Amino acid sequence: MNKQPEITAQTVKHLNQWKREIAPPNPYKSFFSIRQTNKIGRRHRKFCPRQKRLVELMSDGEHHSYLALIWHPNTREVMDQYALDIDETMSIAGMLDITHPQKWETNEAIVMTTDFVVRRTCSSNGIKTIAYSFKYWNKIYKEDQNGSAIPKNLRTWQKFAIEREYWHRREIEYRLITERDATKVMAWNLAYFASEYEAEVSENELKDFCHSFIRVWSDNPLLELQDIISAAATELKTTFQRAQTLLKKAGLHRLIPFDINSAEIRLFRPVRLLP
Repeated sequence: MNKQPEITAQTVKHLNQWKREIAPPNPYKSFFSIRQTNKIGRRHRKFCPRQKRLVELMSDGEHHSYLALIWHPNTREVMDQYALDIDETMSIAGMLDITHPQKWETNEAIVMTTDFVVRRTCSSNGIKTIAYSFKYWNKIYKEDQNGSAIPKNLRTWQKFAIEREYWHRREIEYRLITERDATKVMAWNLAYFASEYEAEVSENELKDFCHSFIRVWSDNPLLELQDIISAAATELKTTFQRAQTLLKKAGLHRLIPFDINSAEIRLFRPVRLLP
């Protein structure tokens, strides 16, 4: 059996302090800040207009994934860098005969975190919670001679196994996501739409714009986006700027079925709508 690292009092104190800080009615906060990490690479500490708080994202891939998750129409909340109870993860590691994540130079066990824990409205009007771990595809898979994906990097998959069991015990689905699930193009388009998240529009105004936009696009899908917006603005007797706001609100709420994966949405390009 693998020898497990030691849990220090300081680690438990930090974890318990975080639990107190996020206990209701307090808002959620990430377990750690990017300022507390020494990872190399691009990191993002940004204010989320939907959750009205700072989020801590450890890579471009996590940033793109966060945008895909938070702007999903059914999402209620995304908790980033969510800490797992260290006593339980240590127990799970022992059960699975896996060495718990640790500081190798000091043999201290570290608190495991799940990248995203998402609360989402489901069809039965209830709330479903899903836990997500993000990793770049080529860090956890490789292609065999037939082009099929096969796992690599055993240590990373061992950590996934601990997380999966942790969430399974809570009857919460656990998923792995990569940059193939949340592409740079998708993230760009969602950020474009979200720039008007706080704009106030009426339901009727948005509905009229959607009908007008889709009608103009259907007549000539090769028109540049700015020309479709102009035509819809003229029809609705409003300004181009207001019509562009309505376009972003419609895209963000999936009221117009933009293909957000094929290309960045630009005013000087045609746009593609899904069937």
